[in-house]
Amino acid sequence: MKPVKKMNLLHQQILGDLLANKSTTRVEERVKKSGRTYKTHEVVVETSRLAGNVSEVNIDRAARRWSP
Repeated sequence: MKPVKKMNLLHQQILGDLLANKSTTRVEERVKKSGRTYKTHEVVVETSRLAGNVSEVNIDRAARRWSP
């Protein structure tokens, strides 16, 4: 029997996360100047999990390159 080529599990996970493109939110404390005093307030920041700036074309290229 010939060995069958399999896709790398790490590559599968990376491609899955890129296709899912889920975002997470985090809370940051920021300082705001009001007059002569400084006050801190919380700001909710939304960020992408892996890479929000990866285009569909680049994901397709990686999938073709990594698939057996």
